[in-house]
Amino acid sequence: MKVIISFVLLFVLVSCHEDPTYRDLAGNVMFSYLRQVHKEKGLVCAGFTSVVVPDIREFRMNYRLNKLNYNQSEARQLIVAVAEGFLKKVNLDVKIRPCLHEFPVTYKNLSLRIVFKTAQLERPSEQYVAYVLLQRGKIYFCNYNHDTEMLCDLGEEFYEDALELCGFNSCKNVVVGADL
Repeated sequence: MKVIISFVLLFVLVSCHEDPTYRDLAGNVMFSYLRQVHKEKGLVCAGFTSVVVPDIREFRMNYRLNKLNYNQSEARQLIVAVAEGFLKKVNLDVKIRPCLHEFPVTYKNLSLRIVFKTAQLERPSEQYVAYVLLQRGKIYFCNYNHDTEMLCDLGEEFYEDALELCGFNSCKNVVVGADL
């Protein structure tokens, strides 16, 4: 009986173990894109990870932008451009496809944050966006209240509405490859 229990326990532990190759592939795609948006848009990486249980289910990226004068429309345009650029990059990468939980990857598999503050930790005045987040299909905007030293809600909108406002066509239609 102990042998059977040990075998079952070993099987459960092995089947729950994530494949490090998946995390490496996700990391490679994200790191490559982080370098690209730093060069193109001046975004500084503040962190990135992926949810890999047992396959790649979500990509999470955090950025800081050393600019303090983005209004809500400009912040929307930036986060949508960054999200769509990443989705295009990951969906065109044939090496990562077998590791993905869902293909093509969409905004629903993406968590993206951009904080607007300088390297000296200066924050924008209250009339500008201090933080924008894409998560679970919505974009959230916040400004910074210097009196309370807290972020304040400026509003939220569905990602698909933001795509339309920005004039983007969703990247889910940009999937190519011979193995589809």
